[in-house]
Amino acid sequence: MQLPSILSLVFIAGTMALPECTNGGTLHCCQATVAGDLRLIQFLANAVDCELTPNDINCIEVRKPDPSCPGVFACCQFDMLRPALGLFCQKPAS
Repeated sequence: MQLPSILSLVFIAGTMALPECTNGGTLHCCQATVAGDLRLIQFLANAVDCELTPNDINCIEVRKPDPSCPGVFACCQFDMLRPALGLFCQKPAS
């Protein structure tokens, strides 16, 4: 009787819903986040014509989102530098 319970948990964990982006951004699994006022981030943002502020969240080492994301979920407006960076990101709505 224990086996069906374990299988049920594995099935439920594998079908967890991902957060949704409501800002028009793309959902990412970010290994780390940094502020928009770091010089390297500003340089890269300028290269893709993205204006950032110190309050902007930016993702480092962007991965495909899945329920087992070891980092944080973020909705990024600029993902041209993926998988290295996602720029101008916000927390997902859900």
